[in-house]
Amino acid sequence: MRVIFLQDVSKIGRKFDVKDVADGYARNFLLPRKCAVLATPDAEKRLAAERARSEASRALAGELLAQNIRALEGVKIELTARVNVRGHLFASVGQEEIATAIAAARRVEIPPELIQLEKPIKEVGEHALAARSGETIAHFVLSVKPLEQKKGT
Repeated sequence: MRVIFLQDVSKIGRKFDVKDVADGYARNFLLPRKCAVLATPDAEKRLAAERARSEASRALAGELLAQNIRALEGVKIELTARVNVRGHLFASVGQEEIATAIAAARRVEIPPELIQLEKPIKEVGEHALAARSGETIAHFVLSVKPLEQKKGT
């Protein structure tokens, strides 16, 4: 039976794929769970339109992400963290914390996995970092400063 996948199905097909599958598998699994629909000529026309919309949306999202990354070029992001008496951080600073600091400082959303970090940051000071998505790369500086702690009374 020829079906159009509406979502990714592990080891079988990806969203928008048109494939031949066993009749029983389609009737008993794919169709009842709305993972796929029958591949009729009308459904294939709708598939082409949906695929075009999806690709246009993905291209727009990719361009916006590239713009956000370019906006980071040469920027200095400041972050405060708790430190011990030696100047070492109590908790290391990772990609999530850096992405949150970028969003707070620059109003720019960068997915944490795009921030290139060789190892978690564990010391106060300035650290040169980069954010990369495809061919777009931006270098910026993360300045980790100690959090001012209140003296006990």
